[in-house]
Amino acid sequence: MMTISSFDGGEFEAYLALPPGGTVLLQEIFGVNQVMRGIADWYAERGFVVICPDLFWRQEPGVQLTNQTDAEW
Repeated sequence: MMTISSFDGGEFEAYLALPPGGTVLLQEIFGVNQVMRGIADWYAERGFVVICPDLFWRQEPGVQLTNQTDAEW
C-alpha cells in the first residue's frame, strides 16, 4: 500500500504492484538533471522500474545543474 497526496490537500491509499526488476539510481552531485533522467529512461525502456531520488532536497530541493559552465561547477 502507498499513500497518494491529492492536489486539494487530501490523501488516499493505493495498492501498487510492480514487476520483479527494479533499480534505485543515485544522482550525481549535479542533481536529478537531464542526464540522470535519461539514464532512468534507458533502464525503464528495458523493463525496469526506476526511481532517482533528490538526495540533496534538504539543502536545496530540485537542483538541476550540469558540468557545462564554471558557474554550475
